[in-house]
Amino acid sequence: DLEIACFLSVCAGGRLTLNEITGLTRAMVASGQRLHWEGATRVFDKHCVGGLPGNRTTPLVVAIVSAAGLVMPKTSSRAITSPAGTADTMEALTTVNLRLA
Repeated sequence: DLEIACFLSVCAGGRLTLNEITGLTRAMVASGQRLHWEGATRVFDKHCVGGLPGNRTTPLVVAIVSAAGLVMPKTSSRAITSPAGTADTMEALTTVNLRLA
């Protein structure tokens, strides 16, 4: 926990240079497992910190981008502290399949 706290305090408040941000982002991408969608030359993402009451941008952005024919897979979760997660909201608005893929 101490190492994470130190890392976050160094990164917070605009203390990283553009080169440091780019390097950190590339390191994160290289460390994870990549998913591939057959036939898609570009895959888009919309990310949010989640669980913010009143923040309803994700369902709108994903619907608009997908309607334009772009590939934007979206994982959603339930909010822990309030019914404000994207999955909670979508379930209230329409019938959705929230099964694990």
